[in-house]
Amino acid sequence: MPGDSRFWSVLATFGRIPLGPRFRPGSIPVLDNGGHRAAIESVARKLSRAQDA
Repeated sequence: MPGDSRFWSVLATFGRIPLGPRFRPGSIPVLDNGGHRAAIESVARKLSRAQDA
């Protein structure tokens, strides 16, 4: 149950895990099922084509 103090204690513990070295500098880790990545890559392709024209 989310109102439980143990739940929040465990969640706060995960926030202290040093995961920074696992990611590129300046990146922000997110949970993504692929939809956001596909949208970002689509926009990046369109921008690349516009710059090439």
